[in-house]
Amino acid sequence: MLHITNGDCTRDKLTEVEGEKIVWCDILHAGRAVKGIEESLHVRTAFHAELGFGTFKECFAKIYDMYTELNNAWVQHGEIVLWYEHDLFDQLNLIQLLEYFDSQYLKHQTITLVNIEKYARIPTFSGLGELSPGELKKLFDARQAVSRAQINLAQDAWRAFTSPHPREIEKFLQADSSALPFLRAALIRFLQEFPSVENGLSKTEQNALSAMQNGARFPSEIFQAAQKMEDAPFCGDTTFFALLMKLADGENPLFMAEQGEIQAYFSAGFHQQQWILTPLGKSVLCGDVDWIRLRGMDKHLGGAHLHSGATLWRWDEEKQVLTTEDYVSNSLWNKRRDVC
Repeated sequence: MLHITNGDCTRDKLTEVEGEKIVWCDILHAGRAVKGIEESLHVRTAFHAELGFGTFKECFAKIYDMYTELNNAWVQHGEIVLWYEHDLFDQLNLIQLLEYFDSQYLKHQTITLVNIEKYARIPTFSGLGELSPGELKKLFDARQAVSRAQINLAQDAWRAFTSPHPREIEKFLQADSSALPFLRAALIRFLQEFPSVENGLSKTEQNALSAMQNGARFPSEIFQAAQKMEDAPFCGDTTFFALLMKLADGENPLFMAEQGEIQAYFSAGFHQQQWILTPLGKSVLCGDVDWIRLRGMDKHLGGAHLHSGATLWRWDEEKQVLTTEDYVSNSLWNKRRDVC
């Protein structure tokens, strides 16, 4: 039996179930994603290196080892158990794996799934890693076989997610996705990472700046405050800070260190520094200034490449749709002004 988990913490707690345990996880909600796992090795490596997770060689070695472990392990087992939660991070990794396994020649293997969003003992449940080995064993005993409907749905979702046209995700969301009950909310949360029509910020960026406006100063305080704004927290602190640093780069930063320069994430003084919004940061947060108009954009989200030479997709939170309209409407502007 092979257990594939969403991270080291879950894997290390599977002490009361037998079988080989490996991890499959990537921050697929950020950076470019392509359809095939093998094809994605260099693409994902480049993105991890860009975020500062290591040199290209170091990042490639880590991602390649994860892929090689997966590719070598599953053929040796009769049952493959997937351990994933309801949040965006996990749901993207889950559909990637289901799409991958359906493209393989499964002889005698069966795939089963542990996939939950809450646990009675923990009112603010956020992950399988919070559970004890005994509680994980009970979830294992209640695991369900993955159905053909779930695999087909995962294929459609992954195809839409990796499409260069993000409206494919919206089309997917119009269909019945109940076979994977947490997928719809996760993909909507992904669309909220597109720049907002209100000010050009993603929801993660908006939450971080709002936390600073509300008094959070130290990086750990800002991260925790931003996490509390999420219905289903999905972003790890390392990724959160790596993405956030882009708002402090260049000539027009949205936040700055209260004293001195902002320290790099892996530096000794990172967590001791205090951050404050700049006047520009306050203006962007209120919707007076549009961040994309000011700074431009060149980033990948799923299969979409957002840059000045292509359609610049934005997310309209009020209408819950993607749009190509590159302006702030009076109604949205007034709503932002009311809260600033």
